[in-house]
Amino acid sequence: MTNKFVLACGVLVIVGHSLHSQSYTQIVEIVQRFISPGASMVQLTKADPISGDVIQKEPAAFQLQGQFVRPDIAFAENTAVNKGANHILSINILRPEGDGYRIVFTKTYYDRVIFAQNFKTIGFQEIKLSDGRVGMLVITSSGASLGGDPEIFTWEEGVGYVNVIPPEVGGGYHFLWADDRGKLRLQISYSKGKYDTNAPPAVLLIWNDHTNKMEIVK
Repeated sequence: MTNKFVLACGVLVIVGHSLHSQSYTQIVEIVQRFISPGASMVQLTKADPISGDVIQKEPAAFQLQGQFVRPDIAFAENTAVNKGANHILSINILRPEGDGYRIVFTKTYYDRVIFAQNFKTIGFQEIKLSDGRVGMLVITSSGASLGGDPEIFTWEEGVGYVNVIPPEVGGGYHFLWADDRGKLRLQISYSKGKYDTNAPPAVLLIWNDHTNKMEIVK
């Protein structure tokens, strides 16, 4: 099913405090005022690699610190549909406004989860693109063995949050990123493992400050 995309300017909610940098507890308190009826916050987890038991769990919410004096807040929620047989994952961004916050971005995914790698949920976090510019990394998957589809959303003045990964990149099975002389470098591997000899070569992308896009390194 095609992912549904909604860009919305939601109702302003007064939250009682609007600091330049909130504690994690304050961030979660703000987000909880925007959770849709019947939805719950997605939990980011870390599991023991031997037993598989979850050893760490926290709500999927964080600040986008790099671009604004008062940071935006990103969060993820799940809503069960069809009597629990399916679910909708929703990624949202809140923008400070006056004494409250407003939803400025929402994207929904049908029957998808946030991607995990090496026993840890990695597919939802802030990521530095270059000095003074950050993005929201989103990697979603239809199942653990099916890889993940990466997106990086960053703010473009006059447009809103846009995905800066080229559409031809597609999904991958392993993701690795690092700082390359002040710019984000992202490697996407299409191999399922060391015995997957038929997989195409990995793709390397790097942030371009002139085009404001992630570009494939030829």
